[in-house]
Amino acid sequence: VVSTNQEFLVKADYLFNATVVDTNTISSFITVPNGYNGGNDTLETPLPSSSGSIEWSVIAPAIAAPLQNITLTFTGNRLSGSELIEITRQVPVKTVRRAELSVVGTIIEPSGALDGVLSTNQFFDIRIAIPDSGEAGTVDGFDNRVRTVLPTGYTFAEQRTDTTLFIATDGSDTLRVQAPDTPSTSSGQFEFTLDEAAPDANTGVPAEVIDQTDRVGVVTVERADLAISFNTNTQFSQNQTDIPVAVLVNNTGTALTQPDSVQIRFAVDSLLTIVGGTSQGNGSEITRFVKLVNNVGQADFTVNALAD
Repeated sequence: VVSTNQEFLVKADYLFNATVVDTNTISSFITVPNGYNGGNDTLETPLPSSSGSIEWSVIAPAIAAPLQNITLTFTGNRLSGSELIEITRQVPVKTVRRAELSVVGTIIEPSGALDGVLSTNQFFDIRIAIPDSGEAGTVDGFDNRVRTVLPTGYTFAEQRTDTTLFIATDGSDTLRVQAPDTPSTSSGQFEFTLDEAAPDANTGVPAEVIDQTDRVGVVTVERADLAISFNTNTQFSQNQTDIPVAVLVNNTGTALTQPDSVQIRFAVDSLLTIVGGTSQGNGSEITRFVKLVNNVGQADFTVNALAD
């Protein structure tokens, strides 16, 4: 099995016995399948002696080819006359697509960071993969060397200092990164470069690199910052009922919340009761989800005042 465009050697050992006319009549031929060595060629090579070895250099086709045969033929004339001696051997050969590697970087966690918009001080995971779009594969035990460049202000979360990764073909590695503590004024980029490819399993030379560098764009915004305020009367009458209380939620940051609803727990002491609430300690409480629209949300509650 060879890779596309691979140059390889075909070697044959031969021996003609004494019944063959002098070496001027001895020849060898190689016949390659269509696409190999530029076409369906028959190459004749006179042999210098009645025994020895001979090699042919063959180039595989540029596209994959099924299992076929390379035919080797040796000829000579007998001493007793002009009778031609001919022997044929076949060498099976199959061509597969050479290993073709790329480097691909992708933010994978959390889901809110997949668009490349990160909140200040946010931790997130970015995966670096080396897919192989060919068939030949690479030599077992050899990794691909990838160089990593982080945007300004971004740091490895696990006190990592080495920016070089060694990744197996069709494998991946994941980096945990922290965004800077201040918003960025422009977008930044992670850059991943495949500096050294593992060797092709057939040729033994570094695999073909299709996409050597990949970049992942990011931007840092002020993280979501929630503030709560009340809108209600501050004085109540004894036994007053159906007192409206509005709880306002405001996101003063730039980043949105994920999901877009936040959970509010509203609690009162023993002088009030919440309509629909549950008793808790010396008072009552209720929990509700508030949907934020344009970074603002409101939850409305009703309370009753006691007789005291």
